Amino acid sequence: MRTTLTIIRMYENKRLTFPLYLNKILSKAIDRRFRRVPMRIYLIATIMVSLIVSPSWAIKDNSLMLYLPFEEGAGEITKDQSGHGIEGKLIEAKWSADGKFGGCLLLESSDQYVEIPAVPELDITDQITIEVWIFPTQSQPDSNILGRRSQSNTGGYCVQWSAQFTGKPQIETWIFLGGWQGTRQKQQIEPELNQWHHIASIYDGKSIKQYVDGQLDAELSASGKINSVQEVFRIGHAQTGLPGIIGKVDEVAIYNRALSEGEIRQDMSKGVISPVSPVGNLVTIWGEIKSP
Repeated sequence: MRTTLTIIRMYENKRLTFPLYLNKILSKAIDRRFRRVPMRIYLIATIMVSLIVSPSWAIKDNSLMLYLPFEEGAGEITKDQSGHGIEGKLIEAKWSADGKFGGCLLLESSDQYVEIPAVPELDITDQITIEVWIFPTQSQPDSNILGRRSQSNTGGYCVQWSAQFTGKPQIETWIFLGGWQGTRQKQQIEPELNQWHHIASIYDGKSIKQYVDGQLDAELSASGKINSVQEVFRIGHAQTGLPGIIGKVDEVAIYNRALSEGEIRQDMSKGVISPVSPVGNLVTIWGEIKSP
């Protein structure tokens, strides 16, 4: 039963749409509580559907340190779905049902934010990938999308929306490598207001790359360790006092490795793969099913 429920939760988290006939079969099996469907047959059928739809979805990515899909819809706590049990607190921020994938975070003013405590999972010092969907509704001169840095503006990493320095709205990625190094004045893409945009910022130990909607927007050579700081992580209004982005935010993900361009585009098109289960490949699953 545990394997089946885990896979069902995986589909719920990813908002998959089964073909109509599969929906009916699975719904009937669940509703009848397996009274007419042998347990193992149902498990095998469910797992086969999972593997056919997307084999990689059964694999846990241990490099995913934070994943916030913002599906709560109420309350002041948003829960991480990476498996690390991290929680963020909404400070004046609101919920919206109109996200890129399901629900999302709504930031109607520049002083609203979500704050995550200083957890070791986000104190990343080697490689990092930052992903987020944004729906900006105002073109602010300089604003924080998300990041982890101290009040004195040292350490960590951040992503910003800025129209101040180039005269046009652009994304900026900043990584603290003994000092801030970023993509300012290297960008090519101008994200439009009132549209969803996928942002991916990557540091691989050799360079900083920034992707907007799956396209390489900026790149610069960079090396060294990311400065380690015991600091909170914020979405929206920054610790430094920098105003937060105004608009909607969805699907925040932090990895402690550099994702490939193909992986970025996969996350953009299908959503982040949440490791809700340590389910492995078909051989492993088959062995678990056969076990008494």
